[in-house]
Amino acid sequence: MNRGISGGQKKRLTTGEMIVGPARVLFMDEVSNGLDSSTTFQIITCLQQLAHIMGSTILVTLLQPAPEIFGLFDEVILMAEGHIVYHGPRDSILNFFECCGFKCPPRKGIADFLQEVVSKKDQAQYWQCRDEPHAYVTVEQLAEKFKEFPVGKDLTAELMMPVNRSEFGKEALSFDIYSLKKWELFKACLAREWLLMKRNSFVHVFKSAQLVVVGVITMTIFIRTRMKIDLAHVDLYMGSLFYSLLRLMVIGIAELPMTVSRLGVFYKQRDFYFYPAWAYSIPAAILKIPFSMLDAFLWTALTYYVIGYSPEPQRFFCQFFLMFLVHQASILLFRVIAALVPNPSVATTYALFSLLVIYLFGGFVIPKRMVLPFEPITLTFENVHYFVDTPKKLRDQGFPEKRLQLLRDITGAFRPGVLTALMGASGAGKTTLMDVLSGRKTGGIIEGDIRVPIEIPYILIEAVLFVAITYPAVGFFWSFQKVFLYFYTMFCTLLYFNYFGMMIVSQTPTYQVASILASFWYTMLNLFSGYIMPGPNIPKWWVWCYWICPAAWSLRGLLTSQYGDISEEIIVDGELTTIGGYLKSYYGYKYDELGLISAILLAIPLLFAIIFAFCIAKLNFQKR
Repeated sequence: MNRGISGGQKKRLTTGEMIVGPARVLFMDEVSNGLDSSTTFQIITCLQQLAHIMGSTILVTLLQPAPEIFGLFDEVILMAEGHIVYHGPRDSILNFFECCGFKCPPRKGIADFLQEVVSKKDQAQYWQCRDEPHAYVTVEQLAEKFKEFPVGKDLTAELMMPVNRSEFGKEALSFDIYSLKKWELFKACLAREWLLMKRNSFVHVFKSAQLVVVGVITMTIFIRTRMKIDLAHVDLYMGSLFYSLLRLMVIGIAELPMTVSRLGVFYKQRDFYFYPAWAYSIPAAILKIPFSMLDAFLWTALTYYVIGYSPEPQRFFCQFFLMFLVHQASILLFRVIAALVPNPSVATTYALFSLLVIYLFGGFVIPKRMVLPFEPITLTFENVHYFVDTPKKLRDQGFPEKRLQLLRDITGAFRPGVLTALMGASGAGKTTLMDVLSGRKTGGIIEGDIRVPIEIPYILIEAVLFVAITYPAVGFFWSFQKVFLYFYTMFCTLLYFNYFGMMIVSQTPTYQVASILASFWYTMLNLFSGYIMPGPNIPKWWVWCYWICPAAWSLRGLLTSQYGDISEEIIVDGELTTIGGYLKSYYGYKYDELGLISAILLAIPLLFAIIFAFCIAKLNFQKR
């Protein structure tokens, strides 16, 4: 957890937002709540200068302000029981009450005096006419006396005076929605977007560095010395182009969390007419152009000539321009999704679905869809204990134990779709239990079993539905073994992708970094899956990545289980071969390896789950 701004800073920030907006009349209710006298004095001083210099109208409600704060106001409105007792200059308010028979003692604060003089309980102590007995002066009587007071008469006369429309007509109306001209609004939003970009410089540098690493890997896999320009290698060139588009499309996913995190502030400022929506969106799009050009150039410069595309300069720049457009389209697409669905988890699901649609209808079929692990989960906990070191005060009182137990043998479960109320008296341990279950405790000793195990039933249902829809629709061969192996492979694949996403989140400090890291690994899984480039064609210095790639084992299991034993003959490149023989010669898949494949598919989600458990136990990115 990164600590936010303090209460005083929030007050000053909100005041600053309102000042720079088009509003010239400010109504501020109890601005001193939760603030110390020094901070309150700074805020009221700023408001005083704003009223005197800018001519703004400011009404502030305060309850018993300090004398130095009360002295900053020009006029005072004193209310009691729904009546205005006094409305006029601050310097004349004591004279009014002296005319009514009440006097403020020398050492008494004026604000405290005004608060008590209208109270039936405290009014008598301020009565100054010692020769007359005190009789309670009601609020209604004070209001009537104010009308006879010179300040009250002047106020009534001023209110009865007709307005000279020739002098004040235009000043009474606002002819502009925003406080600045369009160009000034654009420059202000551009400067703010540049400031936010500098603050997130690590994210942008990390993305570009990651792109360079992936580009180096890609160019050494599709290296031209291993690929000839013939019909047999055309699929590899097509695969390299597809992977380039895939990589530059996926990199835009990082825009989702950054955009969603800013929408709350944008909606507030837009509704207060600080600036129009175009002044916010256009600078953000313009400042992304240099990054798109940089990323597109880095990728094209690294991969173009090494892979062995056409050497003409115009073709190089044509690919660079296309990559630039793809990168821009990706960034803008995910910004649109974030604006339509301002929730990080739901927006990620929509983003992946949009990528799926793009790839399916882009002319190059991808083997499977990838789902980030944002499913409803059930939290279970059993025999949870929480201990802290015994405070010195208790030890001095004779408490024998070194550890003080705050939670004792807590067992329960929280289910998705069910609103659970955690109830108990103050000090019962409600907050302690929630902090323990959520991993917010940075001290003490936690014992027990806390699990999130319900991914397996959820994914089991998901795999059953997927197989029930796709298996008959695709037209695979019907046999119990093939249907079961297809289901088993899909179930293990969905399960390890789920644990893989959890593992990435547990290893990163923020959602933004996790999304960037996820996009990197998902493109790597596609690259080494054995579909874009078959395993036997991968250079020997990268073939180890192929053998440890989970997606490669999923693809191997799917194709081998369905077609590895099929002896039907087909013609490939003018040669007669069987389907099983083609899988063995082109992809390197062997039917007798199904047992090994099944074992590895089961081991992969177990490995990811173990790493996830280790990371959440040992890593802690919280800051207090």
